[in-house]
Amino acid sequence: MGKQPELIFLFPNHENGNLDYQLGASYIIACLKQHHIHSEQLINRSFMRLADVLDPLINKKPQAIGFTCYDTNYFLVKRMAHKIKELMPKVIILAGGPTATFSDATILKDCPDLDICVRGEGELTTCEILGRIRSGENCRDILGTTLRMGTRLIRNPDRPFFQDRANGIGTLDTLPSPYLSGVLKPFDMVTQQIDIPVVTSRGCTYRCTYCNSSAISKHTVRYHSADRIVSELAIIKKGLRGNPHPIAIHDDTFTLNRKRATEICRRLIKAKLNLTLWLRTRPDLVDKELLELLYHAGVREINFGMESASPRLLYNIHRVRTGITPDNDFAAEKTYLRKIRENVKLAKTIGIRITLGAIFGLPGETFRDGLKNLNFIRRIAPHDYRHYHLIVYPGTKLYEEYRKTKSHLCRRNRLSFPAAYRYDLTRLPQLKCSFQLKKSNYENKIYTFLMTRALIGLYPNEFERCTAPQDIILEDEKTAPAWLSRHVALQTRIIVLEGASRFSRFTDNDHRSRSRAVISLRNYVSHISRRAKSTPVGFKSKGTAIRKTIRLDLAYSQNIPDLAMKTELAGKTKPLFFNRKNSLSCDIVTDCCRWDTHCPALDCKRLIINRNGQILPCFNAKPIGNTAETLEVIRGRFKNLTEKTFKSRGCLRCVARDHCSRCLFLGNITEQSYCATKIKHYHSLLKQLADISLCNLLDMIKTK
Repeated sequence: MGKQPELIFLFPNHENGNLDYQLGASYIIACLKQHHIHSEQLINRSFMRLADVLDPLINKKPQAIGFTCYDTNYFLVKRMAHKIKELMPKVIILAGGPTATFSDATILKDCPDLDICVRGEGELTTCEILGRIRSGENCRDILGTTLRMGTRLIRNPDRPFFQDRANGIGTLDTLPSPYLSGVLKPFDMVTQQIDIPVVTSRGCTYRCTYCNSSAISKHTVRYHSADRIVSELAIIKKGLRGNPHPIAIHDDTFTLNRKRATEICRRLIKAKLNLTLWLRTRPDLVDKELLELLYHAGVREINFGMESASPRLLYNIHRVRTGITPDNDFAAEKTYLRKIRENVKLAKTIGIRITLGAIFGLPGETFRDGLKNLNFIRRIAPHDYRHYHLIVYPGTKLYEEYRKTKSHLCRRNRLSFPAAYRYDLTRLPQLKCSFQLKKSNYENKIYTFLMTRALIGLYPNEFERCTAPQDIILEDEKTAPAWLSRHVALQTRIIVLEGASRFSRFTDNDHRSRSRAVISLRNYVSHISRRAKSTPVGFKSKGTAIRKTIRLDLAYSQNIPDLAMKTELAGKTKPLFFNRKNSLSCDIVTDCCRWDTHCPALDCKRLIINRNGQILPCFNAKPIGNTAETLEVIRGRFKNLTEKTFKSRGCLRCVARDHCSRCLFLGNITEQSYCATKIKHYHSLLKQLADISLCNLLDMIKTK
């Protein structure tokens, strides 16, 4: 049995609900290891209920839990912290990251389960906190912390940035590396399909008004030495064991120091590591010579932060220069845009993939500015670009300016963000090279591929059994918060229906007549426009829709319900609604049977809870339980129902048994009609497979 950790780190990823790796936490773990304090990071990518996921915490009995907290995942941090305190009331819960740095008092007041916020760099501060806990001392005077002492909040002075002055340019080298110390194991990350990140520097000297990363570093930059960087990459290369995997350099601006960037590239070329690298930098800090050197060092993709193609807007956000009265034609900003055009073309010629970052909704931006931005991107033709909407984060100069007006800010999970723009940002189309649009199309292709394979029986167990529902649809946001808190997973998508008196009325036409519709709590921050595609096998009979697709526009509201967090919050907050009139983004919710080989209803993976607390497996079903019962009891009852139905139909003797969804709730369709359709479809699939096999055989003969 391994040594029990004194501190366990958790990073709940808001994008997928997993407990993922986090590079900042790994640096702290390596630093604690150097001080002979055992800590670790809890990684869990399985689809389980929160109580099941946190079982290892109970078994390992750490003295402290540390969260990496961003504005985007705070609602998950809050929910998990509450559950941890229920299970382990004496454990000390720490929060670090940008939100703990700039919104420390806000989240400590909002979340009584958090004990200490670690502001800024966490290595030395966390070591001191664990040392105090070991010796039984209090932490009230530790630099770089904000903590709760009784009913008061104590905000101690900032901790000075770490400096290793004796090491010259490698001012960060004394901090232990998570790779060289064995904290991060590249092969494990590859097998779990997780990005491998490295940092060669911390901070940025520029003063862009929207950037909280530069604000955290207080507009300074510190470096690791070239020796340290090459050593880390060599360990990563060895750990990959021949697997090709891109390495992401997470510096804010890798080429900020040209001499240092050149030295690193030459050292990598000499070491012949042959790694594939990705990095980000400013488009005005590279030229042909440096781009060619980066390519030979293994860099195959660069993200240029363009932000806007308007010289006026670039000046407004201090992207190029700060505190200088502009001349009549914004000469410096125009030079910056010219550099973008030149260097994008050069990089593409050299063989480097280029991604641009574009932010829409910047201060003073008009609809015409947005169109000019898109036209500029279209003309220079990068491989893709990030279509972002402005988010104003605490700690930035822009946040302070917006806070003075107040009308530009509203609250989201107690955290502020912009709520007013000069025009409707959804009027701007995404170009075909939009990263978000490509990602959406890719996900749809994968989904269609998997559904097609499942339909012909090649993946009979594509969706493994899980202990928590994948989707929960609520007819009312006030329904069953206590039941949800016990049974949902971090990955569970919670959808709230509003304005429909009956589920059967929830259709496209019904949605268009209503302004309030649906929210996915986990994905509400996503600004990706998705188009759901599938390959339905079924038919329409007497007006019964086999598949319903509802397109929804995302709008911001004053509050978001903390469903599945705390029972007492139910009914005290209003949900975030999709509103077609004042919207920022799009999402799609699909429901209704596609009659594939794995119906979510059969394993209770999707549940519907009506206003009366009754639980249904699908829109056409009768209630199979209520929120006074546990999920295990409901699943047991439903299992008996399915076995009884399959036995009466003779499903186990049917030729199409491995290719049928075995729908239990047919609506207006008779069982005879349903079974006849599935058998007919099965025979057509056999013919298709025979044709495919014949074509493959002929191709093999031709090649020989």
